[in-house]
Amino acid sequence: MIDYLTPDATRKTLHQLAGLAAQSAVTISYNPSPDGTDPLATEAFEKASQTVDATGESYLGFYSESEIERGLAVEGVRLALRVVLTAAHKAVAERG
Repeated sequence: MIDYLTPDATRKTLHQLAGLAAQSAVTISYNPSPDGTDPLATEAFEKASQTVDATGESYLGFYSESEIERGLAVEGVRLALRVVLTAAHKAVAERG
């Protein structure tokens, strides 16, 4: 979950992933920026961040799909599967 990593730590993590064996698989979870571009993601962030911040582990990294794909490509990591968690964002937003 790179949500909790700084951008620099994320870049270093992607670099480390590039060194894994060729057939390795890794799941990367990230959140888009809560800038209003994706209303469901923004609403989910606003509700979830209160709980997350209270644990002392605030969200630090926000990325668009293209930023993640670019970061992987720079390190030579091939994207095998992408799952957009819009349904999860909707569920969090609806919890109120």
